[in-house]
Amino acid sequence: MAPRLRQPNLRFARKNGAATKVSQRIGWLNKNAGFAAEIHYSKVKDILSQVGDAAAMRVLQEVADRASEIQDPTGFVLTEAELALQDRSRPPAEGGDVDGGEPGSEGDANAAGDPPKAQRRHRAENTGGGNPRIAT
Repeated sequence: MAPRLRQPNLRFARKNGAATKVSQRIGWLNKNAGFAAEIHYSKVKDILSQVGDAAAMRVLQEVADRASEIQDPTGFVLTEAELALQDRSRPPAEGGDVDGGEPGSEGDANAAGDPPKAQRRHRAENTGGGNPRIAT
C-alpha cells in the first residue's frame, strides 16, 4: 500500500507568505529608507502578524513616510502596531461612525473599521500614549 500524502496546510502557506512580504518590506526599508537605526524584525514580527497584513503594511508605510523624524523605528513600529490592535479591538460606534459626525464625513472609519490616522494619533497623544520615539 502506498503511503498517504498529506495535503499542504494552505492557511500556514498564506500566513507564511504574508510574513515573507512583511519581512522583505522591513529588509528593504532598512537598506533604503535612511533610518537612524534598523527595524529589528525579530522584535516586531509577532505584533505585526497579530494586526494583519494590511495594517502591518500601513504601519510600515507610515514609518517609511516619517523616516527622517523617527529615531527608533523598531519602537515606532511596535507603538503603531499596538495602536492598531487597540483600534481593532474597540467596538465600532453607532452606525459605524467614529467621530459622531455625518456618515461620509472626514472622520469616518475606513472599510476595515480603522479610524483615520489623525484620530488615532490625537487619541494617543492626549491619553499619554504618544510615541516618544519621534524626534521633535
